Amino acid sequence: MRYRALVAAILATLALHAGSSNINSRYTVENVEIVPARQPSISSRLKTDITRIVGQRLDQSVIDSLRDRLKFETGARNVIQMLVRGGTPNAVKVVFQVERRERRYDIEIPKLLYHTRQGVSGQADGVMNINGHRLAAGYVNDGDQSVERFSGLRASYEKRNVGGRYRFRIEFQNYWSQWSTPARQSLAAAGLAPGLYRSRWAIEPEAAVQLGNSLVYSFGVSVQSLQMQFPAARTEAANAVIQSLRFHRRWRAADTTQIFDAGYRLHAATTFLASDFAYTRHSWDARYRVRRGNHEMMLAFNAGTLGGRGPLHERFVAGNSTCLRGWDKYEITPAGKTHLAAGTVEYTYKLFQAFYDMGNAWNPGEALTVRHSLGAGIRAGARGPVLSLAFPARAGRLTPIFLTTLNF
Repeated sequence: MRYRALVAAILATLALHAGSSNINSRYTVENVEIVPARQPSISSRLKTDITRIVGQRLDQSVIDSLRDRLKFETGARNVIQMLVRGGTPNAVKVVFQVERRERRYDIEIPKLLYHTRQGVSGQADGVMNINGHRLAAGYVNDGDQSVERFSGLRASYEKRNVGGRYRFRIEFQNYWSQWSTPARQSLAAAGLAPGLYRSRWAIEPEAAVQLGNSLVYSFGVSVQSLQMQFPAARTEAANAVIQSLRFHRRWRAADTTQIFDAGYRLHAATTFLASDFAYTRHSWDARYRVRRGNHEMMLAFNAGTLGGRGPLHERFVAGNSTCLRGWDKYEITPAGKTHLAAGTVEYTYKLFQAFYDMGNAWNPGEALTVRHSLGAGIRAGARGPVLSLAFPARAGRLTPIFLTTLNF
């Protein structure tokens, strides 16, 4: 009898975790537990919403939403949601396991990349987390993200869960710029050589507010100073208003998980802000992922426009580690462009990954040439290193690009 009871309990637990969202809806939430129990940064509004689901039918979309809000407010590295068999039939206990950083002081490497044509790019930060306050300072050397290779110091302060729904962040940057020969030649041919600068520093305070369960709006300013090179050494200001809107939603049914993330960001600089540059930069991005067992499919799209006279680092590039992999940015966008549209289709099975990129960057009046690239690689886990070999799709000799990306 004990053996039968044990088998019945195991089968019931497996059925509870493997069943679809419709089957789970038959269960009633008996209790909600947060591990560890002491989470001082949780707002009273979130506590009320968590308590409210006790006694209600299990709704996986509501559970996912509460988990995302808990992660946002606590600033946790991750929040794992589990269902545990309750004390009565058709009852479950919801457990949220908050994975916080155990150490107050840490070393983080948010980016480490090797590109065959562009060399090594990376960033290393020393981080201090104390009672919801986060201080970070480190060194950056990046030849992948912008028109130029920039290197220097970067520091930031962040406070999460201000009033339960708000977050505040301020960042300081002090970079030196290096310009490749193709970039200098292309900028000179386009009449943009007066825009070359030796260094730039910036202060960017920004605040974010959570609107509902899936939407975050942020706003702030970017105060920049650039030491220009031509026609004579001088300093120019590039002060802009920053606004962004991000949407994040997760769905889960049976063994299938779907994640949709999209955002819009605006940089707008005018003489009203005492800026020597006057420009408007719009950028959009969207990403959809669906996971089922060992299979994962990802669709991504990003686009942008730049109007007016903006600093060269605000121009769009393609042919780097994220846009048109397989191409060389010094070949197709050495001086950057004012318009961008690109998309990606990516498939992953266990460690194997294959992708197809398409799109391009261009200036007004230029013929839009859609470029394509193909590639494959090995991914060691969701946040592990990625080794990729990408090929530009063009007539003639194929020149592969080797990429190594480490995400920590």
